[in-house]
Amino acid sequence: MQRSGMGRKYELKEEVRRGHFGYTCSTKFKKGELKGQQVAVKVIPKAKYRDEIY
Repeated sequence: MQRSGMGRKYELKEEVRRGHFGYTCSTKFKKGELKGQQVAVKVIPKAKYRDEIY
């Protein structure tokens, strides 16, 4: 369940919740001072974007 850039920074675990725009996964940092810390990440597929993000 890894995505390009996210896979380098996070170890994606199980999906926690799914919504209209995307889904939330339980994750752990792979590197840096936060290595091993468990967090949640919201994943929004590019197809869901309607406008450019600045």
